[in-house]
Amino acid sequence: MNVSTFRSKHYLVFDSETGLVVSRWNAETGEPDPRGQVTAGDVCLQINIEAVTEGRLRTKRNIIRAINAFLREASAVPLGELEQALKDNDAYGLLAWYFLFDGQEDAPFCELRSHFPGVWVTIAALA
Repeated sequence: MNVSTFRSKHYLVFDSETGLVVSRWNAETGEPDPRGQVTAGDVCLQINIEAVTEGRLRTKRNIIRAINAFLREASAVPLGELEQALKDNDAYGLLAWYFLFDGQEDAPFCELRSHFPGVWVTIAALA
């Protein structure tokens, strides 16, 4: 993951329901983060076009399918196969969102983290 992705997570958020990248809400001020608004205004218009948001949602579904398959058949799915499936399906950098940031609390990611912590650490290193 590059440094700009790490920094932007503080003021931008991936909406896993819509596929949009939007300004993070600042709980202290009760308003959107100003840096997020500027970035959203400058950049997100280009990254939130329908084709891109649909691509993010498709990527999310593929990542979730791979995780669910592993959870269902952990003894039959080699870790290397899971790693490859996740790498192959991370065209939009969503592994970082789900394994390093807010998305790790979403299902099935929280299940993977609690039942297979070693696998979690391995996959998080890919993000």
